[in-house]
Amino acid sequence: MNDYTKAVKEILDKNGWSFHRHGGKGSHDIWQSPDGSDSVAINNGMKSRHLANKILSKAQVRERFR
Repeated sequence: MNDYTKAVKEILDKNGWSFHRHGGKGSHDIWQSPDGSDSVAINNGMKSRHLANKILSKAQVRERFR
């Protein structure tokens, strides 16, 4: 199984998004858009490419996993 967490974080970072804070009990991280108007939660240990693609879509990033 793949773990998409690191790859999603790298893509977001490359597109100007930045780490904002750890969420809840450390099971996810909150990333903030370049202009600070939006945020996405990144699940640590993400195994689903569909979830990874959904996060990238919400972040309005064109890259996708196939």
